[in-house]
Amino acid sequence: MSWTYSADPSSSPKDAVRWLVGDTNPDNQLVQDEEISWTLTQYNGEIYRTASDVASSIAATFTGLSQSTSKSVGGLSLSQSYGDRAQR
Repeated sequence: MSWTYSADPSSSPKDAVRWLVGDTNPDNQLVQDEEISWTLTQYNGEIYRTASDVASSIAATFTGLSQSTSKSVGGLSLSQSYGDRAQR
């Protein structure tokens, strides 16, 4: 599986979908190239329909995870759950 992004959504439908769903950070990869390519074929290359389906898949992934993260430094404490990410 691979993950690529050219930072030019006009260069490919895959990059346009990746940009629309916010999966542009190589350090926080959400969907593989092959998954986007497959979904594009299901919707005959329609970028916005593909992006909608991919975004739903990403949300479902985070909704199914119950793990939360928390960090503390001195008296400051921050926490976030995957459910929070799914809501956003």
